[in-house]
Amino acid sequence: MRADLLVISGDDDDPYRDLIEAGSRNVRLVLVGGVPVYGDASVMRAFWEADQLQPIDVGGPPRAVAGPAANFSFTDVVSRLEAALQAEGMFLAALTEAGGDE
Repeated sequence: MRADLLVISGDDDDPYRDLIEAGSRNVRLVLVGGVPVYGDASVMRAFWEADQLQPIDVGGPPRAVAGPAANFSFTDVVSRLEAALQAEGMFLAALTEAGGDE
């Protein structure tokens, strides 16, 4: 079955602690509906050709988004997430906001 999946890296013996303390630099791969759409550039190249990937800078290791090739728009996702959070009285912090990974 197709699923949404988040793969993170960690170095603790406690995977729950790794998940709680994970920041943007720990995200290795994101699948939406079973399709890899975001992750480490090296991991994404296992699924997509280099010309199908868009580099994205969030600090740390190089990241990539499989935009049009995966029928996925990063801008659309951000817009939809901002609207949903705003309806809850919250906001989406910038991925590169100082202190966001610490």
